[in-house]
Amino acid sequence: MHKNKQLIIICLLALVVTQVSIPEAGAAAPGTRVRIEPADLETGLNETFVVQVMIEEAGDLGAFQFDLTYDPSIVQVTEATLGDFLGSTGRSMVPIGPEVNNAEGRVILGAISLGSAAGPSGTGVLATITCIAHGEGSTALELREVQVLDTAVSAQRVTVEGGQVVVGDAEAPTPAATPIPVPTSTPEAADTPPATPLPSPTPLATPAATGPSGGVVLGLILAALAVAILAVFILSRRPGG
Repeated sequence: MHKNKQLIIICLLALVVTQVSIPEAGAAAPGTRVRIEPADLETGLNETFVVQVMIEEAGDLGAFQFDLTYDPSIVQVTEATLGDFLGSTGRSMVPIGPEVNNAEGRVILGAISLGSAAGPSGTGVLATITCIAHGEGSTALELREVQVLDTAVSAQRVTVEGGQVVVGDAEAPTPAATPIPVPTSTPEAADTPPATPLPSPTPLATPAATGPSGGVVLGLILAALAVAILAVFILSRRPGG
């Protein structure tokens, strides 16, 4: 960490020595403020959120650096990027970091600017920090070791304001109402006509035993007569008959 902070001073001093022309340093800005935006934030567990490190009332900004600390059991940093305010006047930016240490809960980030143009003044974004809510509870987002320099390598008086994040249990999504199925009416089966019993087979009439009919008697008489005639004929043919 100390090496990074010394690097800002060394680079800016080298700039003073090597540049042909250096813009005149802007007037000291005693009202310069570096703060976390938003200052108070509530989020759900496992949700991603973003905070910005803002500078206000800057004057001829030439370099900056800060440490952001937090409780790593509540918050984890996934990305830290420089804002475009430092280079907004056309000066080239040389980033320092970021160094993200989620085990300790610390991010170190800074930048210096090079060029002949004056540094930016006013309000702008120094950095954007992307985080994820790692555990339930609350944690302070503290800005420490804040340094703000103008283009003449003069340290600026700075007021620092941190922030706070509260992580609650994320609300479970309300399940969509399940439509109650409307029972489908099943048409009642048509009344089945009772089975018509099959008619019992009519027994064949057994002819009752009767006496011999007239035709039968006549036949018998003719047969007897024929036998008698045949017998006479046979006897008449016999010798001595």
